[in-house]
Amino acid sequence: MENENSTKKKISKYFLVYTAFVILSFARAISTYVFIVPNAFAPGGIGGIASIVYNVVKLYNPSLAESVFNPAVIVLVLNIPLLIIAFFKLNKRFAFNTALCVLLYSGFMGLFSLVNFPVFQGALDTGIVIVAALVGGILAGVSLGFLLILNSSLGGTDIIARLGYKKNPNINVYWQIFAFDSIIVLFSGIIGIINAKGKDVNEVFLAISLPIFYSFIT
Repeated sequence: MENENSTKKKISKYFLVYTAFVILSFARAISTYVFIVPNAFAPGGIGGIASIVYNVVKLYNPSLAESVFNPAVIVLVLNIPLLIIAFFKLNKRFAFNTALCVLLYSGFMGLFSLVNFPVFQGALDTGIVIVAALVGGILAGVSLGFLLILNSSLGGTDIIARLGYKKNPNINVYWQIFAFDSIIVLFSGIIGIINAKGKDVNEVFLAISLPIFYSFIT
């Protein structure tokens, strides 16, 4: 009887944990697809890199951006080598959980793209974008925070930070994630640089700095 109760408790525990993975991955996919990518934010991680690449490619070839350089594809492809390293270098449970969440995260974004899920998009100098930065940041931060608590993540800089921590336990994982993400944030201004031709100095400054500021807010 004790063994039976113990088994039921384990099944119930795993059911709750993996249900949480689905919900949190869905929340992160909403954050990226609905709020972050349409407004060309890059708040860090592979999701931020995917946003930069997608929005740059979209300026030149929209159809290519929606297919080969779709954020769902980029997130999955860039995470594969990191996940392989994680399986060999980090805790196997963490690596498995992260791989599952990455698949869910990428899969949800791919599904949103297929059904033309509505996005929350506005001009960079409007209140709409401030709301997008705040809501996108809240969803991204909460989902990542709970995933880290549950011994998982969404790959990318989270894995890199864990690898750094394993090599040097004195390193704070969360500050390391923030440092890596901050570097990606600075690259969010690249779209402003591309669009700078023919604009005056103030317009160029705004075009470059606004995505960076909004990405930091996120």
